[in-house]
Amino acid sequence: MSDKVVTSAIAQFSARFCNELDKSTSVVSSPLSAEFVLALLALGTTDPAHEELLTSLGITNDDAVRSSFSAVSSNLRSVKGVTLNVANKVYLMDGNYDLNEQLKEDAVKVFDASFEKVDFSNGAAAAELINKWVESKTNEKIKDLISSDSLNSDSRLVLVNALYFKGTWKKQFDPANTLDQPFNVDTEKTVMVPMMYLEDNFIYGESQELGVQNNKQR
Repeated sequence: MSDKVVTSAIAQFSARFCNELDKSTSVVSSPLSAEFVLALLALGTTDPAHEELLTSLGITNDDAVRSSFSAVSSNLRSVKGVTLNVANKVYLMDGNYDLNEQLKEDAVKVFDASFEKVDFSNGAAAAELINKWVESKTNEKIKDLISSDSLNSDSRLVLVNALYFKGTWKKQFDPANTLDQPFNVDTEKTVMVPMMYLEDNFIYGESQELGVQNNKQR
């Protein structure tokens, strides 16, 4: 797949993903994280799940998954001027469980993933182990990703993606231009919060389908 086709597939997935998020509250999400996990999962499944995953990703076949996400991973590693860490890990039930060799090769070569055997029957210990890894990969910004009651003796596999980004604005706000302004928590409640102010020219757009307004800043 060409870079243009891959970019389009990622953008379309991201739009559908965001459209399914809770619209009644503020949400921070990473569609790309979901795509990494689903792409790896697609390489390890058979039809009909395999075909459904490829369709959701907008990618035609396994080879296209490999080439597309190899390119995405390479591009993310080459980003300059910011801190951008993308980590993938496969947790597999301890005991006589394993992944086939092709999937393990794909996980390492395409997604730069690591592996660890875990006793999921001890949900609390397994959740703590996974959460500590996520914390370490996100500079302790994401905590308690997995709850202990989500893992048990029936669990066999957990795929985790952690993404950490830190950068500075190309056009930065002047702290002196911060004013207390009303913020609408919901249709009934309004609170005063410090709001940054910057006057400049920016790219702006709206989507009636998604119900969003977009302001591009760097």
